[in-house]
This record gives sequence, structure tokens and C-alpha cells, in this order.
Amino acid sequence: MAQWREELEIKLKGAPADIVALRRSGLFEALAAGPPVVERLDSTYYDTSDHAIAAAGASLRLRKEAGGLIQAVKSKCDGGGVVSRAEEEQALASEAEFPAPFDGGALMALVDERGGISPVARTVADRWTLVLKKSGARIE
Repeated sequence: MAQWREELEIKLKGAPADIVALRRSGLFEALAAGPPVVERLDSTYYDTSDHAIAAAGASLRLRKEAGGLIQAVKSKCDGGGVVSRAEEEQALASEAEFPAPFDGGALMALVDERGGISPVARTVADRWTLVLKKSGARIE
């Protein structure tokens, strides 16, 4: 079952030593709901041959991570001046299920009309994640 959520990313940019120092500073530990998790993310982005998905302001991704395969469809939201996007994630049992049907029928129609999709980009990254709790909110 797919889940929609709104995503707002906060980017921390600096020299590697400064980022490590910030993570160890206690700032995040004061709000942490548990220990941080580091995982390798291997993501491949797909589009139609004429890049119709990107032209529609969306993206279609298949990510390999420790928990398995995750399909994600992201589209722009009105963030009130902040870059914001809606994201639908769906766990897949195998690559053969990709692309699984997703909400936003207009995007799925683009894929069908143009005869399918192919890879357009791939990223491999290590992600450091921490779940924070404050005033009843739980934020990754």
C-alpha cells in the first residue's frame, strides 16, 4: 500500500569535519527519540524518452535500501514560498513489480502513452538519519 506524505528537507552543508562535529555536539541528542541510523541508498530515477515526467514537475524513483525496494513518486506542492513536494512511497517485493500503479493517474498515463520508462540517473549515498521528538511531534 502506498503512503503519501509531505516532505521538507533541511540541508546542512559544511566541511566534513564540521558536519561530524555538529552531529556529536549534543544538539540533536537532546531531541533524539533513539540512536541515529546510517544506511546506503542506491537510487535510480526513471522517465519517459521525452522526459515527460520531469516536464510535469515530478520524478519516479526506485531505491534499494536495507529494508528492500521502495518506489517513490514525487511531485511539487505549493509550499508557500518554501520548496516542498508530495511524495508517495510504496514497498515492492521485486524489481519485476516496477513501476507499480501509483496515485496521480495523470503521471501513470504519461508512462503508458509514451511506451514506458527507462533509467535517466542513478545516485548512491550514505544517509545519516535521526528521529527527533519535540512537543508531541515525531520528525525524521
